[in-house]
Amino acid sequence: MAQPMTGLPMLWRFDRSRWMAVVDWLAVAVAVSLPWSTSVTAILVTLWILAMLPTSDAAAVRRELANPAAYLPVLLWVLAAIGMLWAADVSWHDRIGGLGKFHRLLVIPLLLIHFRRSERGIWVIYGFFSASVALLLVSWVLVLTPGLTWRGKDFGVPAKDYIFQSMNFLICVFALLGFACETGRVRQWRRTVGAVVLALLFVANMFFVVTSRTALLVVPVLLVWLGWQEFRWRGLFGTLLLFVVVGSAAWSASPYLHDRLTRSVTEYEAYRTKDEPTRPGCIWNSCASRSTSWRRRRSSATAPAPSPTNSASRKPAAPAPRRSIRKIRTIRFSRWRFSSAWSGVLC
Repeated sequence: MAQPMTGLPMLWRFDRSRWMAVVDWLAVAVAVSLPWSTSVTAILVTLWILAMLPTSDAAAVRRELANPAAYLPVLLWVLAAIGMLWAADVSWHDRIGGLGKFHRLLVIPLLLIHFRRSERGIWVIYGFFSASVALLLVSWVLVLTPGLTWRGKDFGVPAKDYIFQSMNFLICVFALLGFACETGRVRQWRRTVGAVVLALLFVANMFFVVTSRTALLVVPVLLVWLGWQEFRWRGLFGTLLLFVVVGSAAWSASPYLHDRLTRSVTEYEAYRTKDEPTRPGCIWNSCASRSTSWRRRRSSATAPAPSPTNSASRKPAAPAPRRSIRKIRTIRFSRWRFSSAWSGVLC
């Protein structure tokens, strides 16, 4: 009787270690599929969550939720849920559909909980980077060989869309630049030069083939952050100088980038002056729509009361709702304040 009782815990520990490896490789598969397919990624993420949950315990969850990197995504999801409840003129189907894009934030604490106990976290990064490099090569092949019958989703976009591709390439660029800074400190010049050359291939694809305006807005912020993290004040001024030099060269050498930025400013000015709708997917479309909505709400919330001299000539007012005027003004003003606070975040 003693042998089976002592062998059972050893068998459970063996099975648990093998199951942890399965969870790790499912995460690697998610990272590899991320730049290429939305449906495959969703299936793999579901399988990873189902495989990961049996390996976690309550103590690990409580310990990890004390980390800001784990609980801040949860708070963002809660804030999105509150905003869903606040949308009074939207159907519940549209509310739940809008909240669905925030569910991915809840995966971040699970990733931290799992890879805190695993040593294969770096393989997830390697998988994502390898898939992004393959995407880069296919993109350049589509651009340089116009005679191919398969042209991908769009010009230079093999999979998904240009916005997702640009953000993937942007992540790889700054990861390579950070790696180049680390290898340069230890004088591993071959790795440094290789990382810089590969980063330039990503940048050239973004500047000359296809890019998103969101990625272009994020570039200076990440450059400043990278310079400060690596070299402090010297890196801060150096990255600003690098941004000016590279930006000026790309502006003059890339007709695509020049046309894209010029058209963005033209569309925004047309929307602001003439209320002309911009193209679908344009970053200025949503920002301009929000600014117009907030401006109208503000004007309606601060509109002056009617003068007594003109009150007699006007039509009788409609019956007042059940809520008092003070409550109506308070709700309207609070909504305007809430929208104004979000303007700097969403735009």
